[in-house]
Order: sequence, then C-alpha cells, then structure tokens
Amino acid sequence: MTMTNLNHNKLLWVLVTLLSLTALSWAAPQLLPLSSKALGALLILLAFMKVRIIILHFMEAGSAHPPLRRAFEAWVAIAGGGTLLLYLYL
Repeated sequence: MTMTNLNHNKLLWVLVTLLSLTALSWAAPQLLPLSSKALGALLILLAFMKVRIIILHFMEAGSAHPPLRRAFEAWVAIAGGGTLLLYLYL
C-alpha cells in the first residue's frame, strides 16, 4: 500500500467519524431520554470532539511540533471545558 493510499484511507476514516458524530448529534434528542441540560452537555461534547478532529487533521496540527500540538490540544480542552461549565452552571 502506497503512502497516497494510506493518506486517502485516513482521510476517509476522518470524514466517516465526523459524519457519524454529526448524525449522532442530530439523532440524540430522539434516541436518548435525557433532560434538556444533559442533552445540551452531550451536544457540546460532541461538537468539541469534532473541533479537535478538524484541528488535528484538516489544520494539520497533528503533524506539528509537539509544543504547538499541545497548545492546540490545550485550547480545545480549555474552550470545551469552559463552555461546558458555563452551560451547566449558568
């Protein structure tokens, strides 16, 4: 298998993952008997999972120098956690 095929397969799996997370976001209100607060928290978590995937694969932070990658990872964790905490407690 050539490097082009490996990159193509990786891109395919990234896209399938993003589409699956989006479908789960759409279907969650009908499939999961959660309170509105818990459902909102789940949707925020799914959104930040997609943000992380997009940053790592499409902005190519996954192949960046380790300090830059850690900065991106920290931003996702802080922004996602902060958004979730603000949503849950305000």
